[in-house]
Amino acid sequence: MELPLTLNSVSDTGVELDGKKPVFSGTDDDLRGDYSSSPGIFVMAGQAAEVPGDAADLKFQDCAQLLQGGVNNNPVVISVRRGTGLNGTYCFTTTKGRIAAFTIVSAGPDPVLPESVTVKVVLWE
Repeated sequence: MELPLTLNSVSDTGVELDGKKPVFSGTDDDLRGDYSSSPGIFVMAGQAAEVPGDAADLKFQDCAQLLQGGVNNNPVVISVRRGTGLNGTYCFTTTKGRIAAFTIVSAGPDPVLPESVTVKVVLWE
């Protein structure tokens, strides 16, 4: 899934994951690109926890144990850059309180000034 980045601001479009399929919109987003100062991802529900590995290898319980449950609606931003590369896997809650995880895959097309960040998302029912 590719999240758009807007240089010097938070993107006005994000992805809503709580429906039957992911939808890009400007309201009720679960994940949204942020490039206010450096590339990042806003977790709109305000709950996220870093975990080792890849989102595809996680199980619901792996994430549920780390998250407090509920939604606090104070977005948190996750940096896309880590050290000299792009990586990281995070458990998070959606705006409707569902448990999910994402892994940062890439940013581009220019890695210095990316226009988007690609994430792999897993969402549990």
